[in-house]
Amino acid sequence: MTGASEKIEVEEVIPDEKGNAAAGGETRKEARRYDRGEFRKDLRAGVILLALCIAAIMLLFDTFHVDITVPLVYQGGDEFSSLTNIRSFTEQAWNLTANRLGAPGIAEYYDYPTSTLHNADLLILKIYSFFTKNAGLVMNLSYFTLICLVALNTFGVLRVLSVRRSLAGMAGILYAFSPYMFWRSESHMVLSAYMFLPFSMLLCVFMYTDPDYMKIGRKWPGDWRNWATIIFAFLIGNNGIIYYPFMTGFALLAVGIARALTDRDFRKVLRSLIPSVMIVLFMVLAYLPSLIHVLVYGKTSGGVDRSGALGSAEEYGLKIIQLFLPFNSKGSWTLSQIIDREAANLEPMNENMSSYLGVIAAIGFAILIFALLDRRKHADTRRWQMIECLSVLTISVTLLGISDGLGTMVAFVTNLGLRGYNRVSIFLMLFALTGIALLLDGWLDRHPKREKVMLPVLVAVTALGLWDQFGQRWDILQAEAQARADEWYSDEAFGQKLEDTEEDGAMILQLPYHAYPEQGPVRDMSDYHELTEYIHTRTLRFSYGSMNGSVADQTVQQLTALPLEQMVRQAKADGWSGICIDRRAYMDDESETMSRELAELLAGKTHFVSENGNLEYFSFSN
Repeated sequence: MTGASEKIEVEEVIPDEKGNAAAGGETRKEARRYDRGEFRKDLRAGVILLALCIAAIMLLFDTFHVDITVPLVYQGGDEFSSLTNIRSFTEQAWNLTANRLGAPGIAEYYDYPTSTLHNADLLILKIYSFFTKNAGLVMNLSYFTLICLVALNTFGVLRVLSVRRSLAGMAGILYAFSPYMFWRSESHMVLSAYMFLPFSMLLCVFMYTDPDYMKIGRKWPGDWRNWATIIFAFLIGNNGIIYYPFMTGFALLAVGIARALTDRDFRKVLRSLIPSVMIVLFMVLAYLPSLIHVLVYGKTSGGVDRSGALGSAEEYGLKIIQLFLPFNSKGSWTLSQIIDREAANLEPMNENMSSYLGVIAAIGFAILIFALLDRRKHADTRRWQMIECLSVLTISVTLLGISDGLGTMVAFVTNLGLRGYNRVSIFLMLFALTGIALLLDGWLDRHPKREKVMLPVLVAVTALGLWDQFGQRWDILQAEAQARADEWYSDEAFGQKLEDTEEDGAMILQLPYHAYPEQGPVRDMSDYHELTEYIHTRTLRFSYGSMNGSVADQTVQQLTALPLEQMVRQAKADGWSGICIDRRAYMDDESETMSRELAELLAGKTHFVSENGNLEYFSFSN
């Protein structure tokens, strides 16, 4: 019924005479009205925000002209892992095995942690794979969905914090279309899926501003925040492999310690650990299938080596200047000079270049760094407490991420294998945008007559922010579009010809031997380029993809180490149907020599090369 409402009981903290919600401050309960009409307004605003996100995606990614069935990134890197997951999802239930990889066996990834600790974004891939078998289309739709989810979740969390819809929408769009999102793109889909980080921030705000949050007792089941925490912990624990859960736990601990010092109640530290324990429990549940498999069958001798995490934590640490330094000058000669100078002097320059916050968030970051120095009495105690919380989070998380910071210390004393601490930048951007939104919201409360004038200003600021943020990758995406399409369709045609040549289930031996995973590129062959044939076929089996050290991996390694003529003879005897060569891994004279020798050994058999010259196939029998 229109205008219907109900009463809910909330607890309001009465500040002490200094304006602080200290431990000794009294609390009172009052009945406030939750207007369902407000919910409907929020719902309408969410729909408008979603429409704006879709329009921005269509405009910024030029979906009217770019082939949307071709992945936005197609370079043989981590995006090939996502494409492989999609291909697996179209043929089987989940991604812990790949029935057509790892021949003569079946590839199993139970002891590869990243297979189980980002189920949220994998689920999105799986859902889209029900509707289309085109891996490139599924990849792009999933990536665009992540952008929309980031915007909607940010908007929802800021509305919970009582921020105006217009400001919440601005923050949501800017956060969704972050430089980090474009830099990670589909190369690091698992990191582009930061749609639950607003929930991480909300838990921290609850911890800092609500004296009874996570307080164990009879009233615990009656607080909706506690039930929301369980849901949020489940989502966070199934997202971002170990990075986002760990950084969330660190943020909660930081605000717990800050609150304990302010209130002189160190039980707050213990309370801050409760959501973190929940997150860890859900991570353990997600990892349970792998854990059981490893306990029953044992762990392969290979896998991913993170023994050098201490050095990597330093190498991939956050550099504060990069929060303010864009990686595209947009034609500005002065900025270009600065960027070139810093690129020459800042070592090492790697993925930490993705740390740029954008102009708007950079301003918010600077404000939050110094917010704790403001000890004035503020009339709106609750809002200022939230800003204090964001300031604590900003300082703490920055100390975690910077080179020679707390992250390096964690790597020194633990074996978590974390290395990319520059990834805290996406937390910092969220805190900064939220801080800007809260400050503007407070200003509009004090000057309500200026709210109508503020709306066009917000639109202009949002447009400026999008231009600044998306411009960091726009030129690259545009320049690479045709090259990506050419390579994609060349590989697609090669895969089709493979299937036309060999019977269903035929085993294809791939050269060169390349251990999986993360063994690094070989000349022009990137780390995961040998997944190409799997991605572009549906009926054939391939030698690449078994975990390094597994029985199948060792079998292929030994076979491919034989002299060429002996290898061909043994491969035929073992039931292989042909050899596929990735020519990018060889010098021109090496690949030509190998091709000539195989052509002589397999005279009269089918032999063809991909249109782009990257792949070459020799059949044993057809």
